[in-house]
Amino acid sequence: MEFILAKTAGFCWGVRLALNKTLEVEASQYQKVTTLGPLVHNPQVVDLLRHREIHNAGAIQEIDGGLAIIRSHGVSPADYAELERRSDAILDNTCPIVKRSQKVVQTYVKKGHFVVIYGEPRHAEVIGLIGFAGADNVRIIEGAHELDKIPADRNVLLITQTTTNVAEWQRIMKEARERFPSVVVKDTMCDATVERQDEILELCRSVDAMVVIGGKNSGTRRASRKSPPRNSASPRGTSKPKTNSRAWISRRTAGSASPRARARPRGASTASWRI
Repeated sequence: MEFILAKTAGFCWGVRLALNKTLEVEASQYQKVTTLGPLVHNPQVVDLLRHREIHNAGAIQEIDGGLAIIRSHGVSPADYAELERRSDAILDNTCPIVKRSQKVVQTYVKKGHFVVIYGEPRHAEVIGLIGFAGADNVRIIEGAHELDKIPADRNVLLITQTTTNVAEWQRIMKEARERFPSVVVKDTMCDATVERQDEILELCRSVDAMVVIGGKNSGTRRASRKSPPRNSASPRGTSKPKTNSRAWISRRTAGSASPRARARPRGASTASWRI
């Protein structure tokens, strides 16, 4: 059985930047060091940071003094202000691509636009963007089938979460422009997301099985599993290699004349050293 490792496997550059900046922190210099939520959607990285005395707060109310670290997904302006009040210092690790989305929202809200975001309603990045738009000035859609939610009587800005499904986002942009000529569409998809999903589309037809390795809460992992077209290898998601994943590969490749299995850590938060 042959295993093929994706060329795009491993951390995306935004996650790598956030992790490197966090690992440079000398925890002993602060009363405590706490990330607001997991730094990245990767349980192994969270464990690594815990061993370095960098802890994860499940809610902003748990932060009391010390250094507060903002994860790569970013936070809302209100949460940033609350962190300033609760901590002694802040390390802002918001991905530059996410910051770009935040600035786009800020710019168009000032112009009076209503904001529509394609993404996962409970994803940390989307929650932060809602804060920039204003809870009463934003709508979240999860696919082109929800384009009816776009208000026809408002000036509208349409953007995407940076780690959603690329094909669906392209469909949404096309249909939105056709149905709402005045809508402002800003393609805020991350290049790393596009590259990963393009590679899936290119290679999934030539393998018998595909394993997507990434944290269960990773938006990139979930979007990648939706990428393959019909009549191609259907990905199996896992947060780390397990016996049941190996058994699944064996079942999928059994009986193939030239079996090939593809193990590809797809999530942008999955480290190369975990492969």
